[in-house]
Amino acid sequence: MLSFAEENLQDRVDCKPQPAGNWSRAVPVVPKNAKLWKLLEEFLLSPVNQVFDFRRNQEERTEMEAAILGCGLDLRFVTIKKGSPHTLRIFITQAAYEKQMKEWQEDAILSKWIK
Repeated sequence: MLSFAEENLQDRVDCKPQPAGNWSRAVPVVPKNAKLWKLLEEFLLSPVNQVFDFRRNQEERTEMEAAILGCGLDLRFVTIKKGSPHTLRIFITQAAYEKQMKEWQEDAILSKWIK
């Protein structure tokens, strides 16, 4: 059992995470929010764009926030309250990569400690 655990840990350490090669992200397929994802499609598929401004009324911004929170993509947002209507600024992040790197670093430390 110990040998299996050590091999599994070493396999994880040997597979260091790599950041995404560009900023493009897959467009979620969620029928409930299809119109929102269609609106964001060009932004999400762009290899260079990291920021999208969604200037809409409160109800539409809230709907977009819920869709983003429920999709699992590396996206975050902030509301810019200058002007009317306000703007929901959407950012593509590397949160998944950063999480994987943190886990990998913990595994690497544990692997060194075991040896």
